[in-house]
Amino acid sequence: MDAKAAEISRDIQVSIVNGEKGSHTLEGQFSIAASSIAAWEILTDYDHLSAFVSSIKSSRIVSREKDHGMIEQVMTGKAGIFRKRITLLLEVNESPLQKISFRDVSNKSFKSYSGSWLIDSTGDGIQVLYKLEATPRFFSPDFIAVGAFKKNVKLLLEEVRSEIIRRNKWKEVVEKDPGSKKY
Repeated sequence: MDAKAAEISRDIQVSIVNGEKGSHTLEGQFSIAASSIAAWEILTDYDHLSAFVSSIKSSRIVSREKDHGMIEQVMTGKAGIFRKRITLLLEVNESPLQKISFRDVSNKSFKSYSGSWLIDSTGDGIQVLYKLEATPRFFSPDFIAVGAFKKNVKLLLEEVRSEIIRRNKWKEVVEKDPGSKKY
């Protein structure tokens, strides 16, 4: 891990609380000198999430109306040397530039899976907060599941934060030289 990646990783905080019957509540956050619009564009780029989130193998909009949609995702969960294919059909509700709430309605990989992304403006940028409450259908001992969930959420947040930085840099280049290609 290079120095820049280590700095990004250090700025990301993730916590996990184990609930009853194999449920887990995860919360993570990071702050960044960016606008709410920049974060919103990344978080709602549903058809292209697999381009910058390594655990997402495919993501596509199944249906969409104003601030509501259905997103189909296939992901790979990783715990040590083990990998698990995860299939989700997310019902997504958006409060533009502020909040994205989601819940899996397929119940294929999880008994329950719901959460949110929140974008809060700060004096010098934004804070992005992620929350996930999940109860897997597959068995994984807590000593493995806790570490895997926490590591995977931290990686997700690192990749989202890095994509916000990357796209902001491209936006600056395009503003200086309109002939440049986007992304």
